[in-house]
Amino acid sequence: MPGPMAIVRFGSCGVVHEDLDVGQIIVPESAIMIQQNFFGITPDPFLISKPCSGCRALNEEVATELKANSCSSQLYQVPTGGIDASSDSFYASQGRPSGCFDQDTKWLFPKIQELYPKHHIFEMEAYYLYKLGEMSTKEKKIYAGCACIGLFHRTKHHIIESHKVRILEIIGGKSLLDAITKFTFPETEPENTTRLRTLLGGK
Repeated sequence: MPGPMAIVRFGSCGVVHEDLDVGQIIVPESAIMIQQNFFGITPDPFLISKPCSGCRALNEEVATELKANSCSSQLYQVPTGGIDASSDSFYASQGRPSGCFDQDTKWLFPKIQELYPKHHIFEMEAYYLYKLGEMSTKEKKIYAGCACIGLFHRTKHHIIESHKVRILEIIGGKSLLDAITKFTFPETEPENTTRLRTLLGGK
């Protein structure tokens, strides 16, 4: 794809931080990757990466548009230093126990909190996009952002009411599209600049 690209992931997430709750659109500043330790690289059952930051300017644009399109400041959160945990599965790598498999999922939550106290949400995509942005070249730079609807709180056990999901999808979708069209690339935009307006699902 020629030239730089701006992309924002919009989907859903599980909430873990006490300062947040369901029914909010959350914009994480950075993301970590959680992987099952299939190859036994360490004695730990899971591998936890170092944080990778998204594009601050793009996420700030997302926050600005969420504010403009929301009737209440309670509908969105942009936690300072907020960290998302992207996982390689919906189950074990998000700390969900299962009687069907012998996996030490109880190890995961305390370990993440020990390493990253500002861990706010779980989902499965943001780290990949943030990492692509970090690895991309100047000629084909990728500017990546993320926003997620909190559906379930893992410690408070709150579940979003179904009718609110559609409302937040409309608010979030419009805000992200507005943000990505208004976003200004740091460099002078070449003729073939791409703005990828894609809504990516997932939890």
